[in-house]
Amino acid sequence: MLMQIVLGKLIKNIENYWYRAPELLFGDTKYTSAIDIWSAGCIFAELLLKEPLFKANSDNSLLSMFIETLGTPTEETWPGFKELPLLKNHELCEQRYNKLPLKFTDQSTSYCFILRIMYIYSICRFCAEQCLAHPYFPEKPTACNLETLVVLLKKSDEI
Repeated sequence: MLMQIVLGKLIKNIENYWYRAPELLFGDTKYTSAIDIWSAGCIFAELLLKEPLFKANSDNSLLSMFIETLGTPTEETWPGFKELPLLKNHELCEQRYNKLPLKFTDQSTSYCFILRIMYIYSICRFCAEQCLAHPYFPEKPTACNLETLVVLLKKSDEI
């Protein structure tokens, strides 16, 4: 089932578990761009790792992966967490450490970028403007310029 937005409130689940933001699991009804940033972060991590970061097939498996990787949310790490409507549907194990850095040991700039967009508390995630200003993007090798991209796209049509 696809996500629908009515007056800024989330009313349906998103299609794929792999890119679902933590706040959706706990029933937050406010749809913000932080949810999209989370999904983009999952895709970015997948490109770097060459596999999905959270390859889940249910809410419970996704929640377990979040906690194992990012730690158990607390009121200190996610103010208002205890008031989220679906929290009562989940029994959370205690895991105090963010283990995400362990997955990106050889990629320092990209790792720093991932940490800024994969915060479990959505308010702390980078916004799109902050993402674009991050040092990862001008780091060498840079993406090709527009003229080069057009030439490459034309060549791929010829193949």
